[in-house]
Amino acid sequence: ALGRRQGDRTAWHLLLLGEVAAASGDRERARALVAESLADYEQIGVRRGVALAAAALGWIALAGGDRAQAARMLEQGRWVFHELGDDGGIAWCLCGSAWLALAEHDRAYAHRALAESLRHYQRTTRSRGLAECLRGVAVLAADQERHAVAWRLLGASEASWPTAETPLAPVGVSMYEGLQARLGAHLEEAVLQASLAEGRSLAPPQAIAAALEALDELAP
Repeated sequence: ALGRRQGDRTAWHLLLLGEVAAASGDRERARALVAESLADYEQIGVRRGVALAAAALGWIALAGGDRAQAARMLEQGRWVFHELGDDGGIAWCLCGSAWLALAEHDRAYAHRALAESLRHYQRTTRSRGLAECLRGVAVLAADQERHAVAWRLLGASEASWPTAETPLAPVGVSMYEGLQARLGAHLEEAVLQASLAEGRSLAPPQAIAAALEALDELAP
């Protein structure tokens, strides 16, 4: 039992170091640390640790452009979180899968994954990945020229950020960086700022409801 507890602490420490490395942009170090954490968790049989490390490795792989590993790890994390009945973890993995679909231009799958992710967020107080989920819906809204809706969701994503755990390196960076410029070209400044302010005023439950409503109105 003592050895298992020590192994758990070591694996957790590796996972935290990996997330710090990912947040600072050192993806190679992050991947190595989190992969070691995952292997340790699998060896000692700590299922929650396996889920957390697999999901984190999936997000890191996605941020680094390794879509095959991202798909495998996000799927593994999602199924273990499902076994544990962890809605927040399931939501986080589904959000990653949605961004993977966006990177592969599969808007229909992204639409489904984002909707399912948001429904899981509705059932938990955990909000890791919620900001990225709201931004994913904003991308879909912008694609269908729902510019005010997209700006409102971007505002909501900013508002949800302080309540979220420290995120890993953003995925789909080029897509997201171009989004604000694209949207700004289609709205008058007053409308833009009003939409952004409206989104920022939303508490996480309201933001989730607004995003689900937007998805209902968007074609898959």
